[in-house]
Amino acid sequence: MLDSFRVKITIELSDERKAQAIHKALLPETLSQANASKGKVEVNSCSTHVAIVIVSKDIGDLRALVNSYLYLIASALRALELTKE
Repeated sequence: MLDSFRVKITIELSDERKAQAIHKALLPETLSQANASKGKVEVNSCSTHVAIVIVSKDIGDLRALVNSYLYLIASALRALELTKE
């Protein structure tokens, strides 16, 4: 049996500015104690890439965290598109 489950999501964006904006949007969520009981989340950015690593002892909690972060990324990208116009 596994001790924990791990997912790494890497997103490539069209420019470094978008990658930094997504990183900054996700960072406060990683520091939130609300998700601490579900697992550990790390967010890093380098150039045009944003990497998210999620580790959890429970597969259901891992799925919930993955869904939450994907939703946050999609929302941040929509906000960037709206402010571009």
